[in-house]
Amino acid sequence: MDFVACCIERHSNGDWRALFAEDKIANDKSVIIGMQILSAHTFQGNKLWIITEGDKSATTVLLPDEH
Repeated sequence: MDFVACCIERHSNGDWRALFAEDKIANDKSVIIGMQILSAHTFQGNKLWIITEGDKSATTVLLPDEH
């Protein structure tokens, strides 16, 4: 499985990876109440962000400098 597909799978399973503890807790609450969630992933020094809208209408995969 390639890196991006692996990150998307982790994100969809609630594995927020490289976030601070407070952000992980906020994500867990956001899943319950329908707010935006973010996960951050690192591979060989490269970062990748995955953001899902609160209404689950879209999930975006991007590099931090694209935000």
